[in-house]
Amino acid sequence: MFASQLRRSLLLLLTPLLLLSCSMIPPKEAHHQQLLTPEEIGIRAEMQIRTCRWWEDFRDPQLNTLIEMGLRQNLNLQQVSYRLSLAKQQVLLNQAGQKVQANLKLNGGGLAAKGDFPSQNSAFALALPMVGYNLDFWGKIENRVLAASNREKAAQVNVTQARLALAVSIAQSYLNLQNNRQQKQVLHRMITNQKAAEEIIVGSVKRGFLPYEELLQSQSYSHLLRAELTGAKAQEILAKNQIALYLARTTEQLAPLVDGKLTLIAPLQEVLSIPMNLLARRPDIQGKKWIVQAYAAEIKVARTAFYPDFNLMLGGAFLAMTNIHPDKLSLLSGSIATSLPLYDGGLRDAGLSIANIMYDRAVLDYNQSLLGAVREASDAIILLKTSQEQEMLTGISTEKQRQAYDIARKKYQRGISPYLLMNQAESRWQQTFLNLIKTETATLQSQLRLIMALGGGYSPKAATEK
Repeated sequence: MFASQLRRSLLLLLTPLLLLSCSMIPPKEAHHQQLLTPEEIGIRAEMQIRTCRWWEDFRDPQLNTLIEMGLRQNLNLQQVSYRLSLAKQQVLLNQAGQKVQANLKLNGGGLAAKGDFPSQNSAFALALPMVGYNLDFWGKIENRVLAASNREKAAQVNVTQARLALAVSIAQSYLNLQNNRQQKQVLHRMITNQKAAEEIIVGSVKRGFLPYEELLQSQSYSHLLRAELTGAKAQEILAKNQIALYLARTTEQLAPLVDGKLTLIAPLQEVLSIPMNLLARRPDIQGKKWIVQAYAAEIKVARTAFYPDFNLMLGGAFLAMTNIHPDKLSLLSGSIATSLPLYDGGLRDAGLSIANIMYDRAVLDYNQSLLGAVREASDAIILLKTSQEQEMLTGISTEKQRQAYDIARKKYQRGISPYLLMNQAESRWQQTFLNLIKTETATLQSQLRLIMALGGGYSPKAATEK
């Protein structure tokens, strides 16, 4: 009997609600921007990616130590990690809407009754338990959880991207430090040689063997070398400061960790095309795609806002009294509560429009980032090939200048050639050696740029080897 009455009550309640809900029907699905596909980009896979500990390919223990310390201590990276923790809590917060909610309210006190009957005093206790559950007919809570989960995934890959960017930045600063340190050594030798040559030129000018302009040219070159040395010293200090900032340390604490010489990693072989599968695995590209999917779920949430919400409520009341009759009372109740959207002044329409706009923006951001990744990888490959060729040619030039210096030195030792000719040959050799240091560093920087463009380390293996 009771079940039959309950069904009739629910039917009477739901019928007008379902009819009235038709008054707020969401607009038709809007036309959205489309994600770029690999076919539209027109590139194919040629290499494999290795995203774990790529910096070990440089074979420099100090660089390994610096990067590992930075990954543990960098303050910006810690902030990104906190954003990930916040995103995880947002998921838990939305998941709570899918669970049963229980509340218990307790009251206690005293009563005094007066009237035509004998006065009575009584103490009482009242318990009001309540259990509720959201009947998510339209998937509103489910899509909120989905949106929050996608944002959590985006936050996770953002951490990966931040770690990659930090490791590359530390390596770049370390390269600059080593480069300027080597330049300083060469420049010190060149200045010493130039000083010795200038002393001879001064004597030759006084005796009339050389014109005065030879001395002016020598002095000009000396000042040029000192200026370059000053710049190298300043760049070395700036590189140390930058590394110290990445590691959240002072330059004094950093001093024992920045000695040594960096060696070249294996050069990248022929690259015929930009590997789409690698670009798609870049952490920042992955993160932007998760954001697109999060906004897609937000659109579904905005559309379900046009439909009524239903909540199942179960409650009770338990009353106990000491003297006044009845001394105990128990009540149980069950109900379905609904929130029916009738008219909101355009609030839901605006919310859906905003969700559509945010989705399209996210798609455009993803497409732009993907195209930018293609350009970055293409530029990095071109620069790497160019720097490798420049390094090779500069190396050949340096070797020939060294051979020329050896010949000039032997002639001077035999008394066939004057000291100045030998000194000039040594200066030319040191100058080309200085250029070689710069081109070697440029090659390493180009490799780092390619590592960053591909979202991690790379391995020049053909697709057939996968």
